[in-house]
Formats: sequence, structure tokens, C-alpha cells
Amino acid sequence: MALILITACGTMPGGVSKDVSNTDGTSTVSVEPGFLSDGLIKVGVFRSSKMDPNQAVLKVMLKGMAIGLNKSLKINIDGQTREFESLDIIAPLDATTHQFFVKRYAVDMDYVRKMVEGKSVWIKVTTIDGKYMEGEFSKDNPSAARPGFRDFLAQAK
Repeated sequence: MALILITACGTMPGGVSKDVSNTDGTSTVSVEPGFLSDGLIKVGVFRSSKMDPNQAVLKVMLKGMAIGLNKSLKINIDGQTREFESLDIIAPLDATTHQFFVKRYAVDMDYVRKMVEGKSVWIKVTTIDGKYMEGEFSKDNPSAARPGFRDFLAQAK
């Protein structure tokens, strides 16, 4: 059984939680996916002490539409666009609401920092049928993704 330490907003969108395993001491820090400006995309981030210190995993959730294959995620930070290939082949529905399709993407911590510090950050998710949804990450509303990412960076040191 893992000892779970959860911050005040651990289960709210953008809330950060920190877990430590009693079995092997592995610690994890994760952000409950927060919303982008469109309300159809949620983004969270995860890091484990077993990972390379500069690695993290983005968790991208898209409401009502399956996320595409291959390079299905694009992030634009202040005019600089980068594409990401999913770690997952299929995009299952989330286990909680069964409304969002979920995929994970490897990213380095420096890029997560750039996402938080960017003035204009947009995320585009391509669907299985080649269409796309996009939303603005660079918002600081209470249930938005960016405030949780900021807290994540502070706790993932």
C-alpha cells in the first residue's frame, strides 16, 4: 500500500499530488489534468523518481473524440511549434468519467518549464479521423492547466 500525500487541490483540475511508495520509496508528482481554453482538452503532467531527472510525461485528454495515431500532439510556445509522438498506440477512455480519450507523451522538464513561462502557448490535438481541436494553455483560471504545471515544477525538484 502506498503512502499518499495529496495537496489541498490534489483531485481538482490542475491540482498537484505527490505519492511515495512504502514498498520501494518511489515518489511521483502529478498534475490532475486541467482544462485549456476550449474546455474540450485537458492536460496534465507526471514524473516519477525512477525516471531520468529531466523527463516527464504529458497526459492529454480529449472530450468525445479519439486521439489520432503517431504525432497527434503539437504545442506552440510563442511561435515555436513542436510535434510529439504518443507513447500509446490506442487512446482509451478515462476510467473516471468515460468522456475523455487519453494519450501520454514524453517531454523533458525544460520544455514543461517553457510551457509555463510562455506568453502564448497553444496545444493542438489531432483526432483519429484527421480533424483537430486546439486550446490555449497560457491561461491562469482556477481549473486551467497552467497553474498546476507551475506547482508541479516547484514540487518536482
